[in-house]
Amino acid sequence: MAEMQKMTKDEALAKVAQGVGSIYSKEDVVKLINSIECGSASMTDELKDKIANAAAYEIHVNSGELIDDADVDICKNYGSSFEVEVLDVDLNESRLEATIREVLDSHLEDEEEEPTQIEIEDTVED
Repeated sequence: MAEMQKMTKDEALAKVAQGVGSIYSKEDVVKLINSIECGSASMTDELKDKIANAAAYEIHVNSGELIDDADVDICKNYGSSFEVEVLDVDLNESRLEATIREVLDSHLEDEEEEPTQIEIEDTVED
């Protein structure tokens, strides 16, 4: 078998499927498997939007748990009205990180593909 160029798993499977039975030696199969390129996983814009929306929602719902401390100034206006001014907010960074990690884990697990199973037919020709 000639020197193999890098190919995808589907291309390698097609090449084997097109061949005549029993033409590949053990070395040929090893070369063929080594020629398979593993594509890098990438996020689609749709998945990014889903994760961003879910993170924003979780942060909104759990905002009380995410704020460690807040410095506010309350001023009495004319009559019986008050003005509240938030001067500083300290976020609980570890809780914020945990919330984002939970969202990522739940959405990225959903997007994982099931492993492809290859059926190998074992035939012996006389």
